[in-house]
Amino acid sequence: MQGIESNPSKLGFLPELASNVMASFLYDKAVKPIVEPTDVASAAPQDVSSTVIRSEQLKHMVFTSLGLTGDWKQMLGDVAKPFAMMVYGLAGGGKSTFNLIFAKYLAETLNKRVLYVSGEEGLTATMKEKFERLRAYHPNIFISAGQPTSYNGYDIVFVDSVNYLHLSEEDLKVLLETNMPKGISFVLVFHSTKEGNYRGVATFEHLVDISMKVEAGVTSIGKNRFGGHGSMRVY
Repeated sequence: MQGIESNPSKLGFLPELASNVMASFLYDKAVKPIVEPTDVASAAPQDVSSTVIRSEQLKHMVFTSLGLTGDWKQMLGDVAKPFAMMVYGLAGGGKSTFNLIFAKYLAETLNKRVLYVSGEEGLTATMKEKFERLRAYHPNIFISAGQPTSYNGYDIVFVDSVNYLHLSEEDLKVLLETNMPKGISFVLVFHSTKEGNYRGVATFEHLVDISMKVEAGVTSIGKNRFGGHGSMRVY
């Protein structure tokens, strides 16, 4: 694996190409008895998430791609929006570096409005140093020292971190179920245990579409509903 600078334009990836159809967590709910559909050709996924549909209807449903390009698409897959992603690792392993590089790419290249909830570091000198080192400043990136009362108006929200903010599984379910139907995506940051697993209940991973581990400056994909595979060195 080749080392690189922490610059989005110079990221090094080791992708294994694949593609898959989004299986949103919203479809994991219990289904109702089958009903005769009317017209679902233009229905959004959440409109039929708790209804049994005929297979012919599925081919007419439209899923909007996030629009990832190049190496990002190769590693993460053809991500559909909204999506939920978890990033976990030990302190100093590169979580914040990856998150800010990803946030800069989303804001700059894809023109997404990004909110970075900096619950752990807040609006501090260390956070400023990371933004400066990674050249992550951008008009589309907003920073909050804690959870805002509303996430309306943002495309992607980074929550750093779930553990520091003491968010339970039920808290995350409410967060995602309330905001994802509005088209808002989430990147949830977790601490790691000494054994290298994310800290918290095992069912946390069931709530997300993608899980990513960061260790010693290298990020690697675990679970991925969009088919992307590979690893990336961020420092």
